[in-house]
Amino acid sequence: MSSHPQTWVKVNAHVDERMAEIVELLNTLPHLQTVGSCQGDPGEAYVYFQLDGWQTVGNFLFEIIEPALRSVGEYSVSVEVFNGSDAMGKISSRAEDSGRAFSALKRVLAKHHTFGCSCDTECRELRS
Repeated sequence: MSSHPQTWVKVNAHVDERMAEIVELLNTLPHLQTVGSCQGDPGEAYVYFQLDGWQTVGNFLFEIIEPALRSVGEYSVSVEVFNGSDAMGKISSRAEDSGRAFSALKRVLAKHHTFGCSCDTECRELRS
């Protein structure tokens, strides 16, 4: 089977209404792909994503996302692997805190909109 050059495109998908803004925001980042989300009601609201392997996912979560969520209330960030799959990041909060979580993510991601881009100096520094 021949290999053809590929490029990143963002596609439309159905997501829970209260998670739509977070999913949309995360998908503005180069090379980040959301793979699942749920708004909770009740319980945990979460989004799973992939981003260039476990080290990049970990750096993104623990250097950028986790500090931004400290003002949200109950939250968690983690790197997970399921049955040998590629590493995925998970961002979660209580369902009732998802609006505050989105606001915090929006503020921090406006500063790091190029994270995940392999050609950008700032991105390479965050990966190391």
